[in-house]
Amino acid sequence: MASATAEPALSHGGSASVAVQAEDIIASSVGVSQVGDAQASVKSFLPLRGYMEAPVRVVARFRPPITDEEFQDESVFVLRAGPVAGKATQMEHRGVAEAATVESIDGRFVFELDCAFGEDADQQSVYDRLCRPCVDQVLAGYNGTVLTYGQTGSGKTFSLFGPSLTEPELRGLAPRAAEQLVQQCVESADDMGDSIILCSFLEIYRERMRDLLHPSNQGLRLRDVPQRGLVIDGLTQDYVGSAGDVLKALSTGGAWRSVAATRQNQYSSRSHAIFTLHVSRRSLSAEDTTERSGKLSLVDLAGSERVSRSQSVGETLEEAKKINSSLTALGKVIDALAERRTHVPYRDSMLTR
Repeated sequence: MASATAEPALSHGGSASVAVQAEDIIASSVGVSQVGDAQASVKSFLPLRGYMEAPVRVVARFRPPITDEEFQDESVFVLRAGPVAGKATQMEHRGVAEAATVESIDGRFVFELDCAFGEDADQQSVYDRLCRPCVDQVLAGYNGTVLTYGQTGSGKTFSLFGPSLTEPELRGLAPRAAEQLVQQCVESADDMGDSIILCSFLEIYRERMRDLLHPSNQGLRLRDVPQRGLVIDGLTQDYVGSAGDVLKALSTGGAWRSVAATRQNQYSSRSHAIFTLHVSRRSLSAEDTTERSGKLSLVDLAGSERVSRSQSVGETLEEAKKINSSLTALGKVIDALAERRTHVPYRDSMLTR
């Protein structure tokens, strides 16, 4: 989108939009369009503010300029913090704005968000506001999803996985979520209960599925299982006994993921990646046994792109077509759910099935 003033002014840089869903229920949705060169518009179809009041939150993160060209861009948006629970708020340190409003300098566009992170926001700030509440819900026995969307080069993979797994301050949402789950389930376990954490890493590339943890596993297929719905038959789930196990899984899967250089992004993800943590907890007491199961899905969507700008040709052009087609299918599903239509076109893409 652009970049962020204490009413941060945002110039052309990049922004990744993030939808956070708890309880695995879609009661509202997100529509994202493009304004000029910048992926900039986020609209909530239903009221979203208040994490416990609605299952979906919509936030945006603005990355700082990177290239010399971006540093020369003028500011095009202004980021403001809005009132929360009827009380006025201000931009917090590290560029975090609750109940945020993003407005174009010319006043033509105004977007309301549950939260926005300016250029100064670090990985820990994003995790604390965005992912930690979702992990808490998973530990309580619900399903949760963090989904990142944005044009290529806007910072989605940076936010979700991080540029480095070996430097703690640069780790993204996925390794931090895994660390929190391991700490509360494994390291804090006692004699009165036990926990099991499993992880899987799925890639959807040109409408084909691949197991990133075990790439030689070619037999993935969707299967409809009674009482469970659609499952991916053949997708492996590795046991997680420590935070290090997750870092190894992320490193292994990331190395196999499909990437390519385009004019807009030297390391453009050419596939959708879904990293999932499955948590099962059992608590024992003198009276009864309580079992809780939750699932945290972390979805890194491939970046939308305009072929005329990315100058994709050959294989990367075919990849771009599939990426844009699947993102369009996702948008149609979200629209149908938001408008509560009788037919939801889940089958239009492997991504939405």
